[in-house]
Amino acid sequence: MKITAINASHRGDQGHTRFLIDRIFQGAQEAGAECEVITLSRLKIGRCLACAQCQTEAHYLRCVQEDKDDVRQVFDAMAGADVLIYATPVYLYSMTGLLKTLLDRLYGICDVADAKVSRSRLLHHRVDEAVCCKPFVTLVVCGNVEVETTKNCRVS
Repeated sequence: MKITAINASHRGDQGHTRFLIDRIFQGAQEAGAECEVITLSRLKIGRCLACAQCQTEAHYLRCVQEDKDDVRQVFDAMAGADVLIYATPVYLYSMTGLLKTLLDRLYGICDVADAKVSRSRLLHHRVDEAVCCKPFVTLVVCGNVEVETTKNCRVS
């Protein structure tokens, strides 16, 4: 089994988020899993421009920024994983901008003209199942003990 963690902490490998990823990986590796961390703060990932070029015939399911940043490498790693961990500290009651920017870029690999009903009966466009339909867990790190603090950090 291969587990890929997306570390969305701006502190990268120096923060509490990475510390907790390493603790999870320690147990997973003892059970025989192969583990990989992708540290978003080390990568260049541009924001979605909402240009919709990825939905045209000329660039179908390919973002125009794909050759200018590292998002393809992240999506390829996600596709190669059996399980994903989305790990983020809480910033202003939400996930970090690093993780939100990555998630926004999923638009570029989804066909918005091909609407589907999901297993949970939600209407959504066709997604790249190799990237978007993996089992996943969220690791939400915060120093605030109030229950409401982490509620907006759910990745779905």
